Amino acid sequence: MSDEKKSASNGANTRWWESYLVRYFSGAIVGTICLTVILLYADWRLYQGSHTKLSEFDKGLPTTVVVLALIASGLVYSYIISAPITVIHFGRSGRSNIEQHVRYFWFGWVGALGVTQLITGDGSPIISSGTWAWWVLLLLICLCYLFVSMHISRVPKRAMESRRARRRSESRRNAFRSFAWTGLMLFFIAAADCGLGLNGRSSAITLMAFALPTIFVGVMQYVTLWRIFHTEHVIHRFYRVLSRARTMEGSKDIRETYTHLREHSNSTFIVVLELCFSAFLIFLIELYADQYGVAEAASSGGHERMVSAVLFLIAFWMTPNLFMWSRANQIERDFARRPKLYSTNGKNAAERNQGEFAENSARAFK
Repeated sequence: MSDEKKSASNGANTRWWESYLVRYFSGAIVGTICLTVILLYADWRLYQGSHTKLSEFDKGLPTTVVVLALIASGLVYSYIISAPITVIHFGRSGRSNIEQHVRYFWFGWVGALGVTQLITGDGSPIISSGTWAWWVLLLLICLCYLFVSMHISRVPKRAMESRRARRRSESRRNAFRSFAWTGLMLFFIAAADCGLGLNGRSSAITLMAFALPTIFVGVMQYVTLWRIFHTEHVIHRFYRVLSRARTMEGSKDIRETYTHLREHSNSTFIVVLELCFSAFLIFLIELYADQYGVAEAASSGGHERMVSAVLFLIAFWMTPNLFMWSRANQIERDFARRPKLYSTNGKNAAERNQGEFAENSARAFK
């Protein structure tokens, strides 16, 4: 039997370069650029460029060594940034009510980035004493609408409502949810501008707005991890059904289709997260420089506080990924106890399992 037939029969993708190379190649390049920009910006903002002067560069390491070290660091950086994707990938069998708002966050984020360009740059805080009431009103309206829309989405559809009317209603609801998320992020940006003393500076506020997905993705992976812990039997049932479906005759084309889509999307997702995470680090450098200043940076103890903040951010970002090792062991034990549930015994068995999975999923994610 040829290697291609073996690969098709057991459902394995032996062409590793179609997944890992696509996923991390662009991420490694962008990660290298991000690390270089972060280091140069930190040196310029905190030390007035004293550590990266070209006149003193030849006294240090050779250029080739520095470039290779940056490329290797960029690859490691992209791998660290992709940590939440592992958690999201494992829990892809279903979504809780909160996770269903992920798409609206991304649409709202783009809207918030656009609005911040219009309301910043004049050197004055976004929230003044006379506008606090309007910002709080915006917050209440957005929160109330999101809460009500989540309740409406759980109401059974009316039988007499036409399919076209339902689609129009759902489209309007999706648009309003995106606008609500835009309002929530604008309130967060305005409150941070006031609380952190940014004074409406366009560069600092844009960095903070661009870095918002770092907080959102970091929090959402904890939400996904919590759902994984509480609905693990549903996830195991999903992988049993998936294992059967992947080895059925004629499944190769659809598997290659969604695999390529997912890997290219993962590559884009990693790049976006790298840019947002880097913007968050640069924003921390900017806050640190404003608070302590360049001259008193070394003597004020601000270095320790900044390093502590960065270490906390890394721990917050990567901790959920640690639990994937134990979740993989759980699937392995389930497979060892009941291997026949993961093997293909014909189309009828797979269809019965699909019906069982759909029923239990509906019960688990109500």
